[in-house]
Amino acid sequence: MAFMLTLLAIWGIARADLPPVNEKIGVTVTPGLDAAHFPVDYAKAVETLKGQARTVWMLQAWRDIETADGIFDWASLDKQVDIAVKNGFDVGIRAQVVLCGNNEKQEFISISMVPAFIKEGMRAADFGEKAARFYKALASRYKGKTRYIAVGNSVNDYFEKYPKDWDAFKKVYGSIVKAIHEADPKVKILSDLSCGDEFFTDMPKL
Repeated sequence: MAFMLTLLAIWGIARADLPPVNEKIGVTVTPGLDAAHFPVDYAKAVETLKGQARTVWMLQAWRDIETADGIFDWASLDKQVDIAVKNGFDVGIRAQVVLCGNNEKQEFISISMVPAFIKEGMRAADFGEKAARFYKALASRYKGKTRYIAVGNSVNDYFEKYPKDWDAFKKVYGSIVKAIHEADPKVKILSDLSCGDEFFTDMPKL
């Protein structure tokens, strides 16, 4: 199978007098080393999940979708979303403004996924405007199909490494959330964190 299935943690609310309530339990389906047959193997991967999970998550980098200023290539994500919806799954899109994780050599990387045309990255004067435009376009395109949109992937690992980017990002995050909800008021917005880290519970950093 050319796609890997990664079980996501269960997010829920627990009370002694009630059974657990899961806001989401899902699987991330990501390309493996041999993804030449996409989307056939992707479709097979999603089909195997029936009855095993409720949400299929997709990882897509902002810079891979917005390939030039205002020019969007939705082809790959369209196929993934349509296959998941066809199979009856909720959809979560992790639209990466940053990426943290292991590369094909199993080396940990922490890199920006801001498009190259934004020359100064998150510290650019127009970063907030460009980011809000992208996420609004994303939410608008998949309105009615997407239950969750996550901004980033293990963002705390990146921002620990680049605190000046964090200072810039947190100034515009509110405008990104507003833009998404203008396009789709019902979509749930998340920011993915690495398990066990306390970055977003450290109030001075926030």
